[in-house]
Amino acid sequence: MRIPTHAFHKGHAGARSLSRRQLMRMAAGAAGTAFLSRFWMPSFTQAAAMGGPKPIVGGISMPPMKETFHIFLPEPGNEPSTITDFDGLIALSNVQGTCTRSRGGVSSKLVYDVDLRFMKGRYRGADGKEATGTFGFV
Repeated sequence: MRIPTHAFHKGHAGARSLSRRQLMRMAAGAAGTAFLSRFWMPSFTQAAAMGGPKPIVGGISMPPMKETFHIFLPEPGNEPSTITDFDGLIALSNVQGTCTRSRGGVSSKLVYDVDLRFMKGRYRGADGKEATGTFGFV
């Protein structure tokens, strides 16, 4: 079977833009797969029953909001997990690009930045007991 050469993109990841429709389809598909899968449901139920995992200390704040989001941006040297006392696998992806918005016959380019994280492993919950779970962050 011959694979067409246009199936591979050899440029910079940001050089290829997605339409807003393509981005929304990808996000909806990923969210639907994650939340409807039987693989994820036991972890949500277990975490809710025990009060959930403890968040990491620190994080980012965005003015004018006074709340701290217990997450660090995906950069080298920053903590990728959002859970304290966590031992397991962490998958992280930061997707950046542009999309085109058409409104009233006027098209404009928009920039997007999506942070996706999945964590699977053991952690110490808010009640002090050890538990196993799988978590996702978008």
